[in-house]
Amino acid sequence: MIKESLIESVDLNCNFLRPERLEFNSKAIISYVSSLGNDVRDFWDAIKILQSEETNLVRSSTQTELIWCSLSHVNLDNALMNLMGLNEDEKLPDERVFTTDEIEIIEPKIHLALRLLEKTFPEIYPYFKSICPYIVIARQNGFYGGTVSNRIGFIWLSPITEWTEVELCEQLFHEFIHTALFLEEMVHHAMPYTAKRMEEEDGLVTSSIRQVKRGYDKSYHAAFVSYGLICYYLRLGFFEKANFYLNPLIICLNELIENQKFLSENGINLIDELCQNVMKKKSLIESLSSLNK
Repeated sequence: MIKESLIESVDLNCNFLRPERLEFNSKAIISYVSSLGNDVRDFWDAIKILQSEETNLVRSSTQTELIWCSLSHVNLDNALMNLMGLNEDEKLPDERVFTTDEIEIIEPKIHLALRLLEKTFPEIYPYFKSICPYIVIARQNGFYGGTVSNRIGFIWLSPITEWTEVELCEQLFHEFIHTALFLEEMVHHAMPYTAKRMEEEDGLVTSSIRQVKRGYDKSYHAAFVSYGLICYYLRLGFFEKANFYLNPLIICLNELIENQKFLSENGINLIDELCQNVMKKKSLIESLSSLNK
C-alpha cells in the first residue's frame, strides 16, 4: 500500500510539460500564424503553414492518426527525409514500407500504447493529440524513430514487431517530450545558439540517452527525455527500469550545469527545475528499492 501511494505521487513537474504551458505555447503559434492573414482552425493548421505545407494533410479526427509509409506517399517524402535526418543527396531507405503481416502485428500494439499513454499521463494526453497529430511509420534499419524541430506535428516510428505496447508507449512519450521542448523553444527560447555552434568542442556534453558526447542542444533534450522516462516507469510501477535512466542522467546534468553559457534565462530555469525534480525522483527510487527488499 505504501509503495502504491508513492508511485501515485509521481509528478512530472516540468514547466514546458504542464498543461497550461502546452496550451499557451500552442495558442501562441496559432495566434502568430493567424496574424499573418491565414485562416487556421487548430495547431496543426498553424504549424503546417510554418513547416509542412507541402504535405497537404488535413486532419480528419481529433485523435492522433497513423500513417503507414507507402511508395505512393510522395507528399510525405520531404518530411520523412527530415525526420530520418537524411541529406538532400541521400534517398529514403528501400526497406521503409512494412508488409501487411507486419502491420497486422504492430498496429494494434500502437493503439494499445496510445491508450496506455492516456492512462499514464491523462493530464497531458490531450496535448499529445493536438501537437502530435500524425505518427508516420516507416522503417529505417538501426533506428527506432524520431522528431525534429522543423517538422513539429509528426512523430516518426521505426518499430519492430517484437515491441510490446509498453515499449511503444515509451517511444511515443520520448518523442512527445522532444516535441514539447521544440515548441517551448519556438515560443520562449531556451538555447540562443545554433546547433552547429553547440556541436563544437566546448559544447559537447555526455548524452543521458546515448551516453556519448553530443552537441549541447541534443544532450539538453536527452536530459528531459530521460527524466520523463523515469516518471513514466515510476507511474507504471517499474522502479528498476526507472533507476536504469538515473545515473546517466545525473552525469549529463552535471555537464550541462557546468556549461550554462549556451542557455537563455528560460533554459537555465528549466534545467534548474529539472535538477530539483531528479533529486526528488532519486529519493523516491531509493525508497521504493528499500521497500522491495
